[in-house]
Amino acid sequence: MSVCKLILVRLSKGLLDRYSYLARYALGLLISIVILWFLKIAVFVPIEKNFIGDNIKSKVSNDPPKNLPTPWWATDIGGKAIANAGTPGKKLSSAAENIYSVETKHANLPVEDGFGASERKNLLAASKLSDLKKHSEAEVTLDKIITFFEGSMNEVGATYVCLANRDELISYQREHPETKKVIWLDWVFGETIYKKAWIAVEQKQFDQALLLLEKAIAFSPYKAVAYNERGHLLIRKKQWLEAGKSYLKAIELSEKYPHSKSMKPAALRGLGFILTELGDFPKAKAMYAMSLELEPNNSVALHELEYLKLQTQQNSKSTTVDQTASPR
Repeated sequence: MSVCKLILVRLSKGLLDRYSYLARYALGLLISIVILWFLKIAVFVPIEKNFIGDNIKSKVSNDPPKNLPTPWWATDIGGKAIANAGTPGKKLSSAAENIYSVETKHANLPVEDGFGASERKNLLAASKLSDLKKHSEAEVTLDKIITFFEGSMNEVGATYVCLANRDELISYQREHPETKKVIWLDWVFGETIYKKAWIAVEQKQFDQALLLLEKAIAFSPYKAVAYNERGHLLIRKKQWLEAGKSYLKAIELSEKYPHSKSMKPAALRGLGFILTELGDFPKAKAMYAMSLELEPNNSVALHELEYLKLQTQQNSKSTTVDQTASPR
């Protein structure tokens, strides 16, 4: 009996020693996590003042507070860094509606034929109808074009993508090596979806327009004009971060593909508008100035620069009054 007790005592002691080791290990791990968390909050976050990644989402809200640091994308344009943040603004830009109402135009450059190029004549007919404000009739033709293309996407395992030319096809294949087979759809399919989005905007159906633009981008990943219009619609929803990303993508595509070159000025104006709403006047001015280098005398950019000038002067006067009134 005493032997059994001795065995039980030793077993119990061994188990206690093992669990004690595990407890010490768990406690050490917990302490390490707390230290790392403290370092992140107290040291690293203040250093990263450009709010990269998820950190931006927690700082850029639908109604951003005053003195909000400039989002990371505001300094990531063509490799050009812009000056420090300026005085917070208090009013919405008076040219906001002008930005929304300006339809971004395609560069009149030739595109190569992809599958379904014969549908271009139908798109042209629908565009003429929409120009005459006969939107319902135009949409009937547009829907037929979409049905034609969607009915042709029946090859299992193939990736269907709208491209303007062989250069884009090569780029797409290089960027997506995992795709086994790419079927090149003619540019007209993506343009048809974009046209439906434009009609939806004309009819004030903004949520529907945004969904159509997402679809256009999904099939036409190099369609800079769709990213620009998406940015305009996201501005309406005050989704500053996503709108900024959309404009940046349009700029990237405009610098990469000649047929999208004309999209860059509008994208820069969009970024300028966002920065104005976030109260970063110096960077906003820089965006509009860059757009004017590409499109001299653009009325929207000139109007916004004048607005920013007046707001800066008013804020400067207000600051001077506050400093004079404050006790020393």
